[in-house]
Amino acid sequence: KTKPAASLQSAVERHQIFDEAGVLPASTPHTRADHVHAKLTPEFWGISLRQLLEFVSMVRELLDTKKLVNLAPNYDQEIFDNPLQGPNMYALLPFIKEQTEKAVMG
Repeated sequence: KTKPAASLQSAVERHQIFDEAGVLPASTPHTRADHVHAKLTPEFWGISLRQLLEFVSMVRELLDTKKLVNLAPNYDQEIFDNPLQGPNMYALLPFIKEQTEKAVMG
């Protein structure tokens, strides 16, 4: 159920959450992400269409330049190489984490 517009977090509040996360110690892998997840309301967990298209473009570039490889023993290479089917999110997780860290740290 969506909150009424009056109770949604403001842009200033949301930026403050990310600023707070940015100064937390990086020694614990999930400290920053846990902070944001705990403080940011679910209405703001999504991505925009522009961000999705940018992500798809980045993944295709990784595939074209052979910087993303299929390491899963039971994930068929033909599916992995097919842009309509693969790669799966498990293969992309290291890339997603890297991009998320860049976005949080600036």
